[in-house]
Amino acid sequence: MRQGLCSSVKYVETHSRRVCAIRCDFSFCQLFLMNVYMPNKKDDNTKVEFFDTLRVTENILVANASCQVVFGGDFNVEFSRASCDSYVLKDFCVRIKLYPLTDYNHSQVDYSYYFAMRHFHTLDHFIVSVQIFQESVNKMFVIHDVDTLSDHEPICLHLKCDVSRFNVQDRRFVPNIAWHKAKQDNFLAYYACLCEALNGIEPSDVALSCKNVHCKIKSHLSALN
Repeated sequence: MRQGLCSSVKYVETHSRRVCAIRCDFSFCQLFLMNVYMPNKKDDNTKVEFFDTLRVTENILVANASCQVVFGGDFNVEFSRASCDSYVLKDFCVRIKLYPLTDYNHSQVDYSYYFAMRHFHTLDHFIVSVQIFQESVNKMFVIHDVDTLSDHEPICLHLKCDVSRFNVQDRRFVPNIAWHKAKQDNFLAYYACLCEALNGIEPSDVALSCKNVHCKIKSHLSALN
């Protein structure tokens, strides 16, 4: 990401091995990016872990309620199938006011997971906040590449933003002294210039003798500076 676009990018501690997140503070909005990997087995233990992961995620999103959200990853849930996990995930989205992009009209994702090239499912998703869903989604598609070693295919989300709203700063080159290239003559010349500059400073005896560490006298501060 171009450095001038963000005032800060912060890692967010989730205390979960299944969730990672960062927060980007732009001049015009705060963007929260989150990735998740949900358990794929459906025994009692993994169902509890599934619910716990959603609970952790919900707490994090509530704590960052002012942010726009892009939440993606392997949810191991297919929204089109009637299952306990799909109902729980849909309820989570309604409660937090997030929108699965499986509902996006122009989505080009046909499937993101396959087994033995016979069973095809969409288990990987992007879920976004309402403003992004309504205004910023440009396209979403899946990459079916023969070089992909995983049985999950990567899905891609393109967002469109008004570039004029970005606070882009020009990159300026600031030359620095390359001391590693300096010769002995360069060091002697620098030493001579430094001595001349230091000898030209006339310190204020009054300022130097002041013992007040909280001194606010302008003449003292000016002399010390």
